[in-house]
Amino acid sequence: MVNLYKYLYYYICRLFQKLYQHKEYYLPFGVKSKILVTDPPGSTLKFALGRKYEDLELIVSLLKEGDTYFDIGANYGYYALKVHDSFEKIKITCFEPENEAFRRLLQNRRINKAKWNCLSFGLGDVDYWTKISTELGGFNHITQDGTGQTMKVIRLDDFIEDNPVTQIDVLKIDVEGYEYFVLNGAKKTLEQKIIKNIVFEVDGHEQRYGIKTEDLEKLLTENNYRCLSNKVSNYQHWTIA
Repeated sequence: MVNLYKYLYYYICRLFQKLYQHKEYYLPFGVKSKILVTDPPGSTLKFALGRKYEDLELIVSLLKEGDTYFDIGANYGYYALKVHDSFEKIKITCFEPENEAFRRLLQNRRINKAKWNCLSFGLGDVDYWTKISTELGGFNHITQDGTGQTMKVIRLDDFIEDNPVTQIDVLKIDVEGYEYFVLNGAKKTLEQKIIKNIVFEVDGHEQRYGIKTEDLEKLLTENNYRCLSNKVSNYQHWTIA
């Protein structure tokens, strides 16, 4: 009955979005939260209806009250929202460089009165400016042909050094193939064991940058991390050995 209500309310919101394009609409989400109804809709309804995502359930299971969660490639903030809804006290930092996704991320933060730290730059293994694709939703990625939106990239090591971060309980990375470069820019952080758990996407997109899954596994193994789950919804879970 609850899901039927959400379906009906969702499609009513979508209708009014077409009539009044500058209005905001949202659905109940989880226990205490709300989720923005986006246009185009994307995965909004799936999350609002409580669809189970194995990797997301894994992330929540690794966290407890008072922990720190880093979401690299946060997109609209759906994963951050699930973490936020699951705990009363949780420290969340989101990285999302694509302009439209970042705008939606801030909207989801605002309507939930959340205290997420939202940052509009990317992470890699060198500090530089590059381009990211747009209008591909969750599939936006750093381009190699000079097209797209200009974005800044910094190293996670530098961010940790400049900010009061002593521990990251879960680091989630979903950057459409750029995961290796994110971790390669966090060697000092990995060596210091600041990151307890790493959950990152492995779906073949890394090949566009000349990277293999084995390269990621070698980097983490050399830094004394071990793989606990080889594939959960195209994600791997690594923890301190």
